[in-house]
Amino acid sequence: ATYRHNLDAPVSAVDLCGVTADQLASLRANTWLLSPPCQPYSRQGLQLGQLDKRASALLHLIEVLQSCGPDVLPTYLLLENVVGFESSGTRCQLHAALRSRGFAVCELWASPAQFRVPNQRTRYFLLARRGQDFPPPPPAIAPLLLCPADLEATRALQ
Repeated sequence: ATYRHNLDAPVSAVDLCGVTADQLASLRANTWLLSPPCQPYSRQGLQLGQLDKRASALLHLIEVLQSCGPDVLPTYLLLENVVGFESSGTRCQLHAALRSRGFAVCELWASPAQFRVPNQRTRYFLLARRGQDFPPPPPAIAPLLLCPADLEATRALQ
């Protein structure tokens, strides 16, 4: 309802577990904004990751991303999830798929409050840009970035 109210655009509900590359190509979306269910990765839950059925839509999108033609690929991709996602097998799959398709990837932990949104909950963010590296981050953002060595060390602890 919020989307329809603010954009006056048609809304279509689709089960992402079955979306095809052709359907995505028809949208001609240059940006994918993803906020998949957090329960498979939450420190408060069972942390089943890929074994949790709620992860299936994201896993399917990763498969499509790996196998689709270049006309389907977005220029930008943003994924938001709970702290803990960064050490999951799903994150590793997504990262590998993005890198293999020519995306630069930047990952960070941030709280919306750091961007003047009144919410004090730290989240994991993955930003990806196809065909171009990211410029150096502004000083306020640099401390939030996750370096690959830290991510691998976190994963090894599990």
